[in-house]
Formats: sequence, structure tokens, C-alpha cells
Amino acid sequence: NFGVFKRYNNSTSYALGVGLLSDALGGGGGVITPWPKEQKPLSRAQKEEMQRRLDEAGYNPGGIDGMIGPNTRRALRAFQLAQNLIPDGFPSLAMLEALRNLTGSANSTDTPVEKSQ
Repeated sequence: NFGVFKRYNNSTSYALGVGLLSDALGGGGGVITPWPKEQKPLSRAQKEEMQRRLDEAGYNPGGIDGMIGPNTRRALRAFQLAQNLIPDGFPSLAMLEALRNLTGSANSTDTPVEKSQ
């Protein structure tokens, strides 16, 4: 049903909310793990770097535009599977670091990973 929800409104948060509400109305359980509030989203430059590194590693993200769409998530899931990681397709700083480790460390053209404060 997640895909059906996203056809109506292509927001992951919306689809998750509707799915959780539906489960609750049906007597199901709620969220098991709290939302990761400390996790910062990637900047556009970091998303572009992730896409470039996925492409360099042989995982076609469908272009390098800084927009994380279904092709980038598919490529990221394939990378995660190959690395024995949970294949959730979620673009995080940890995944960017894993790609940097695979394709070579950050150089002067790369956007550094931002440190949390």
C-alpha cells in the first residue's frame, strides 16, 4: 500500500503517516523505533557526490542532479546489498562515507561530511 499512498502524494512522510494511521485503526501496533532526530539530511552537493560515487562504483543512479529519486534509491540499495548493509536505500552521511571509502577518500572537489554539533 505504501506505493499506492505515494501515488496520491509522493511524500515518504505522508505515506508513512497514512500507513501508521491505517495500522492503528486496524488495531495494529505503532512505531517501534523513535524517529532519528539527530540525523541531518544531506546537502544537495552531498547528494550529487553520492550519485557520482554510486555511478563510479558501477551502480547507475540515473543521473547526477542532487535529487534522490527512485533510481538513486535503487542504486543505493544495490550498493548496500553488496556491502552487506541493510538495503533501505536511505541516503545518509554514513552511506556517503561508505561510498567514499569504496571509491577513494574525499578530495578537494568533494563536499566534506558535516559534523554534528
